[in-house]
Amino acid sequence: MIFRLRKFTYLIFLVSLTLVLLTGVLVVGSSAEQLDKVAIVNGKPLGLSVYTQQLEQTKVAYKQQQGLDLDAEENKEALKQVKQILLDEMITQTLLLQEAQKEGIKSSANDIQEQVTIIKSQFSDEAQFQEALKANGLHLAELEKEISDSLIIEQYLAQAIPVENTVSEEEISSYYNYFKEQYEQSQQGGTVPEYEVLRPQIVAFLEEQKFLEAKNDFLESLKKDSEIEILI
Repeated sequence: MIFRLRKFTYLIFLVSLTLVLLTGVLVVGSSAEQLDKVAIVNGKPLGLSVYTQQLEQTKVAYKQQQGLDLDAEENKEALKQVKQILLDEMITQTLLLQEAQKEGIKSSANDIQEQVTIIKSQFSDEAQFQEALKANGLHLAELEKEISDSLIIEQYLAQAIPVENTVSEEEISSYYNYFKEQYEQSQQGGTVPEYEVLRPQIVAFLEEQKFLEAKNDFLESLKKDSEIEILI
C-alpha cells in the first residue's frame, strides 16, 4: 500500500527506476576486487562497489538529462555535493530498512507486481522490457528487490513519523495570497484561479510539506541514535 502523503516520494523512485531501464544507465553487481566499504551503519557495511556504481549511474543521468558533465574540472564542486548526497541516501535507506525490519514490516507480492506492471507499461512489449533488463545486467528479481525495499520504507515512514494532517484555513489562505502575488508578478498581471478552485491543491501541497519537515526531523533523530562510521 502506498500512502497518499508519501505518493510523491515513491513516484519519484518509480519514475527514476523506469528512466533507468529506458535509458540504460543502471550498473549492478560487484566484483571480488571491489569489496571495500564506504561506511558502516549499525554494524552493516556499505560496499564501495555499490556506491561507485550508483555514482556512475548518477553521472550518466546528469549528462543525459541536464547536459552536465560532473567529471569536468569546472563541475568538481557539484560532483562533491552529488557524492555527499549519494552517500547520505545510502546510509538513510540502510537505517530505514533496519528499523522497518525491527518492526517486522514487509511488502506484499501483489504490491510489488503492481509496480513491476507499471514499469512494464512503459515498454512496447515484454521482449523490450526483458531486453532493457538484460542491457543493464539486471535480473527481474533484483528489480523486484528495489521495489520491495522502497515499499517497505514507505510503510515504515507512514507509521513511524507523527504527522499533523490538518492544515488550518489561515495557512491555506496565507499560501494562496503568497502564490497569487508571485503568480501575478511573474505573469505581469495574469489572473489567478479563485481560492476555492486552488484550495484542494494547496491543502495537498501543505500536507506534503508538513510530512517532509517531520520526515527530516525524524531522520536526523534516527541518525543521532545510530552508529554510523564514514570511511571515505
